Amino acid sequence: MNHFDDNRTDMPLYDDLIRALNGASFRQDKKLIDYFRIEKGYTGQIVHMRPDDFIYWANRDASPWPSESEPQALEYYMEKPKSSKYAQAMEQGNVFPIPMLRFRPEDEDGDVDIEHEGRHRMAAAALLGVETVPVLVVYPSYASDFPDLVGIWDVLDIDDIGFVTTEEQKDWFGPYGQHRVRFASDDDLYSDITEMFRAAPTPPTDKDIRLLAKRVGTDPEKIRGGIYQIMHQFYHEGEYNETIQWKIVDIDNEQLRRGIEVEMEHTSNPKMSKRIALDHLAEMKDYYTRLDIMERTGFVPLAVIPIIMMAFVAATVYVVWKRTVGKHGE
Repeated sequence: MNHFDDNRTDMPLYDDLIRALNGASFRQDKKLIDYFRIEKGYTGQIVHMRPDDFIYWANRDASPWPSESEPQALEYYMEKPKSSKYAQAMEQGNVFPIPMLRFRPEDEDGDVDIEHEGRHRMAAAALLGVETVPVLVVYPSYASDFPDLVGIWDVLDIDDIGFVTTEEQKDWFGPYGQHRVRFASDDDLYSDITEMFRAAPTPPTDKDIRLLAKRVGTDPEKIRGGIYQIMHQFYHEGEYNETIQWKIVDIDNEQLRRGIEVEMEHTSNPKMSKRIALDHLAEMKDYYTRLDIMERTGFVPLAVIPIIMMAFVAATVYVVWKRTVGKHGE
């Protein structure tokens, strides 16, 4: 039985990359894959990986290290309740999006950040005895950005990545051979957008969006698209999603009622308040009981801090989207 759909990751950015790898066009005679390679600065391929090898890379965030995999790390995830739940869903015929690994360029200290999604899905596959799983592996397409990691060539299925050449840049950008203007990653763009929300005493306006676009060297529509992307991630990439069976969990009604009430402190939108509450409760079934204890005692559990920060950012994004972008669709 095929438990994974190798045409999707359920992350729009990487789903577009898969479309590009499958030959989709960008505009006129240009290929979408060249848009990613030349303008965005990265590319990728789908490779079949053993679950323990995937966990090995996902658990590393710096170089160098030896290339041996660590089965004991996989066993840790196989014991997680979420992995058992996913394995049960797979047995029932549910098809999951494929996992993803992204190798980013080295930073100033020579460390390499490895972005990943799918450890519990891999553990679920291992529980079912699946030997290999399709994985989208993403990596820089410019030689100067490619990380010097021991073992990375063993992950990739090709001997020659085919780094972007000067001729390709000139052909893509025009006869003047202008330098590419790109963010190191779309995550950097989202960080700029979030910082714009955080720093503004009032919700940013369309003028603020244009000023940000000018500062970072992109089109205002790219900023608006980033806002849409953040909103999409908020609604679809959390622990709870009523449109995906394996992301539906049993929620205590009293906890949900209390959660909606609490999250209205961050937003005036009841649907967003419910969405935040559902995500918290999917991760921690008694989250709001713990929150009430925290408020009474003054003790803040470490697990709660990032969830509170996420709720604040999401509410702020919604306000600016409604004022600057959402009005165009009404």
